[in-house]
Amino acid sequence: MARLLGVSTSGYYAHVKRVAATVLTPWRQRRADLAVKIMDVHAESDGTYGSPRITTELRARGETVNEKTVAAIMAEVGIEGSSPRTFKVRTTVADPAASFPPDLVARRFDQGGLDAVWLTDITYLSVKSITQLVDVRYRESAQDRTG
Repeated sequence: MARLLGVSTSGYYAHVKRVAATVLTPWRQRRADLAVKIMDVHAESDGTYGSPRITTELRARGETVNEKTVAAIMAEVGIEGSSPRTFKVRTTVADPAASFPPDLVARRFDQGGLDAVWLTDITYLSVKSITQLVDVRYRESAQDRTG
């Protein structure tokens, strides 16, 4: 066929591949339709729904769709869900009738010498791994030692 057209073999097959890429097959049409529906549901949720909720919503509307397909289309389009829920620290609610231990340092934490007052605090941090937390603490203590 390439000789008949007077083109190179690689040029002919490159052309065939380009033409095939532009033809709208039923599979590509279905993905394009799903992409529009996914973007509609995502917009209706104010950008909070991820692939599990969008899949549930599409199924409620009568679509037969898989969550992995929805996730893949969302990645192609460049949208993602976000959770409006955040981590809330729940600490102990103090009992006003409870007795508290005496303040032995009278809120004066600098007593003029090392290791005179020891304190502790609980801090909730959102970190990817405990290694990062330990690394940050190690660097802080190294800076304290060097001045």
